[in-house]
Amino acid sequence: MIEAVGEGVTNLRPGLRVAALTSRAYAEYCVSPAFMVVPLPDSVSFVDGAAFLIQGLTAYHLLHTMDTTTPGKSVLVHAAAGGVGLVAVQLAKVAGARVFGTVSSDAKAGLAKEAGADAIINYVKDKFADEVLRLTNDRGVDLILDAVGKPTFEEGLRCLAAFGHIILYGRAGGAPDPLNLSALSPKSQKVSAFSLPTLTRGFPDKTREGSERCFALMREGRLKLHISKTFPMAQAAEAHRFLESRESTGKLILLP
Repeated sequence: MIEAVGEGVTNLRPGLRVAALTSRAYAEYCVSPAFMVVPLPDSVSFVDGAAFLIQGLTAYHLLHTMDTTTPGKSVLVHAAAGGVGLVAVQLAKVAGARVFGTVSSDAKAGLAKEAGADAIINYVKDKFADEVLRLTNDRGVDLILDAVGKPTFEEGLRCLAAFGHIILYGRAGGAPDPLNLSALSPKSQKVSAFSLPTLTRGFPDKTREGSERCFALMREGRLKLHISKTFPMAQAAEAHRFLESRESTGKLILLP
């Protein structure tokens, strides 16, 4: 809830329900740049708003700003049971894509399946690139969303289709090794990187487009957020321990 706005802010007002992309938010009050604040429609709760903003906007813009996801396209989502992954699977299916997801356990595979993934690969049991190539008759996939980095990048290139695109938006497993760009030439492939703060800071219209589209899908029941657990603010340390355990799926929320 907005308590006050700064000089020159005309699109926000005190009393407005909002979600914000901000740091130092483990507090009763915090300050955020206006361009990183998104009004919440009445149909979206504060908990869902907190769960949506970073993951939802990231997934939307990976699929629709960094690339063009259209019917018939094939998309591989790494960490498909994570916060961004579960939203990306659903948004890709809404766009008409064939979706592959990688997960680390059978429990997480169930979540990715519920989100709509057409094929789920447990990378602990199987080499995901081999499975993708098998399932696509050696064609590979058109788009790979990769927040893992080093452990998945080279194998991703191996199962990337001609004219395919890998988008790196995180490096949970470390930064990939340096890439010889000539390796992309034979199949006319490309690799790019995405940063949500860059988009929200410089392209407010895109931020508004993504949030409005996703909120509409949530209202229609076509996009659902998975909240793994909620913790009171006093248990923030416990929430971090749970996150680091790699047992969490979807989103963790701290409640004031």
